[in-house]
Amino acid sequence: VAVNAIGKSISEAPIIAQRRKTVNSQQAWVGINTGPLADLLAKPNQYDSMDILVWRLMLAVMSGHGYLAYEPEEKTLSDIAPQFVVPVYQLIDDRYPVAYDINFGPYRKLYPKEQVVSIALPNPGSPAGGSSPMWPLQEDFRIDYYYKRHIGKYFKNGAIPTGAIETDHELQPSQAEELRQNWNATHGGPDNQHKIAVLHSGGKFHDVSPSIDKLVSDLLTKTPRETILATFGVPPVLAGIFEYANYANAKEQIKIFWQHTILPLQRIVLGATNSQLVPNFWPDQRVAADVSQITALQEDEGERAGRMANLKRSGIITPNEAREELGW
Repeated sequence: VAVNAIGKSISEAPIIAQRRKTVNSQQAWVGINTGPLADLLAKPNQYDSMDILVWRLMLAVMSGHGYLAYEPEEKTLSDIAPQFVVPVYQLIDDRYPVAYDINFGPYRKLYPKEQVVSIALPNPGSPAGGSSPMWPLQEDFRIDYYYKRHIGKYFKNGAIPTGAIETDHELQPSQAEELRQNWNATHGGPDNQHKIAVLHSGGKFHDVSPSIDKLVSDLLTKTPRETILATFGVPPVLAGIFEYANYANAKEQIKIFWQHTILPLQRIVLGATNSQLVPNFWPDQRVAADVSQITALQEDEGERAGRMANLKRSGIITPNEAREELGW
């Protein structure tokens, strides 16, 4: 859920092409909607739109490493799953690959580094390979897995606690096994719950398992969930958890998510693309993200009016300038 929230959100900001131009005697980046790079961003390949491509790329990056491969002849851009990519080094101790061997199924091709964008999250143990935020969470995954498996077994057993049957006389192994099988057949499983048990020959049932109230723990449910979301920088409201949310803090959570999670990741993707791929084919251009329509990053009408009022009171702007800024 956390990784999907990141991929979906980062794809909401369109990737656009820009060209360096001189505007009022100064160098500036200006958006362009025609030309080879703009056309590539509008339709990266015959299967994907750019937002889907970016979404999938981020899913791979969150696992540690993501790749984009450009085909100059076909003029297509595709994401490549990291498990199909083997970096090729000129020397054993080289830090940076000179090519990438991409091999999945019947398809195999050696891509020179100039055609590949390699995006790796920081890994203290290796300068080449990325490290996923999921690795430090393995213990939380295991705790959550075994906890839910334990609860599942409880209900699969029909919510009948595990217990012991005591008899007044010694049983032979075959008799004990027969009694155990009869008990399980009569009372085990969800279809047999709430049946009345009848014990004979002095038999007594002893409950040796805690009730469901003792098995279910908010701590065991919430702690792994909150740790995972915090590790990925995803607020609970984006994972569908509204336990502590109202309109005001839900809006603030999404804003913080964009400022501290999505925008930094976006800069990593754009920076890697602009340094590894774009200069090799479009030297006077770059790719950028258009965040102008992202609601979480925009002031609402009340905030904007309040800011204009403060600027007017401070004498920084005139009333007419404030009205113009507000679209009046």
